[in-house]
Amino acid sequence: MSTEQPAAKRLSTAQKTIFGLGGMANGMIISGVNTLTLPIYNLILGVRPQWVGIATSIPLVYDAITDPVMGWISDNFRSRWGRRRPFIVAGAAMTGLSFALLWWCPQGWGEFSLFIYLLIASLVFYTAHKVWVIPYLSLGLGLTSEQNSRTSLWGYFTFFTNVASLGGTWLLALIESHYFVSSALAARWVGCAVGALTGVFAALPGMFLQEEAIPARKSGRARPFADMKSALQVAPFRHLALTILLLNAALNCAAPFGLYVVIYYLYAGNASAGATLYSVMSTVRLAAALSSLPLATRLANRFGKKPTLLGCLIACSVGFWSTLLTVTPAHPWLVVISAALIAPGATAPFQLYWSMLSDVCDWDELERGARRDGTFSALGNWFVKTAQGLVFLTSGVLLAEIGFDRNLGAHQSAETLLSMRLIWAVVPGVVALVACAVLWRYPITRYRAEAIRRELNGRSLMPAEAPGS
Repeated sequence: MSTEQPAAKRLSTAQKTIFGLGGMANGMIISGVNTLTLPIYNLILGVRPQWVGIATSIPLVYDAITDPVMGWISDNFRSRWGRRRPFIVAGAAMTGLSFALLWWCPQGWGEFSLFIYLLIASLVFYTAHKVWVIPYLSLGLGLTSEQNSRTSLWGYFTFFTNVASLGGTWLLALIESHYFVSSALAARWVGCAVGALTGVFAALPGMFLQEEAIPARKSGRARPFADMKSALQVAPFRHLALTILLLNAALNCAAPFGLYVVIYYLYAGNASAGATLYSVMSTVRLAAALSSLPLATRLANRFGKKPTLLGCLIACSVGFWSTLLTVTPAHPWLVVISAALIAPGATAPFQLYWSMLSDVCDWDELERGARRDGTFSALGNWFVKTAQGLVFLTSGVLLAEIGFDRNLGAHQSAETLLSMRLIWAVVPGVVALVACAVLWRYPITRYRAEAIRRELNGRSLMPAEAPGS
């Protein structure tokens, strides 16, 4: 038997673009859900914010708990089309349809009925999204073992995700525009259009991409939650996942309060003007974020992923603290400066996270002799969604606790407006610094990752996507 190690696969621009289009689909629907749910159900339909928080947090907790099951299924599924691709194609259609249904609530229903509708529709959406996103992300972790290609691949993913996220933030401005008879009707048709478009983009990676290689399976496979428990014992994963949980908590805490600060503090309750400025902020944030991705890639390739990620987290913290200076009703557009400062630190970490997670999968494969991309991508999503669920729940509760009342419009109390500003600036700024402290203990350096990969390349691998495997 030849002892020559197989060469690492470098991905073409076309392959990275196709994978990135899946990120575009994911960015559009997640940004849409995160940006639209509270304003539409609270400001437009009149559901109390704490009820909206409960209706959105319960499905996220359910989704987070059941993600490892989908990861395990994806890791152990075998078909003539591979273990990821059938789920990606079928899940894409399900996700697009269920996203549209989120906003197709019957007109004339009361507050409690709308609460139940949002709860059920969210459960359906996150189930469909799970079927697609876990195999999709797992596919990305196994597309290449070449270090620089990994960082580049997830750079494409992050680029397209952020382009789509911009579209998600402009959806609210479109819904609040005068092109539709009512905002509730606008939400319906905009949701249908977005669902159809994202369904097509989400299916493309499953149609045209396949994993680099699949390690031979061992007998006696663990059950889903036993597999999850053993994966949580992998120290590099714990440090990396907790870091991304804290960063997501910071960003998701900032998002709803940032919108409310812009509308009610800067524009005294003018939703149309506030939504427009918030969309402009998102555009500037996107431009700053996208311009930072090539720099983050070069820095990671030269100095390592961990030092680069630490720098991004510090930059994110500084950006949030700066809102204490730039948020002023006399000059509302100054807040755009903070948006530009936050962007690189809030965007590049996700490119680095997924590239580093591929290294964690290598570490685990070296120790166990089996590759668990699905389990680790599902657990990563578990940490992300747990943070989102907690933030959605606390955001609605906090809005009520600080005295926010949509019926008061521009006449919110000074204490309420001050509390909004502090939650938007201080909480994410502090949490991002805590994430730095957690990441400091992450043990995989660039040299260690390359050594692990060389050892793995010396092992026997079965061909990727073997028919009937």
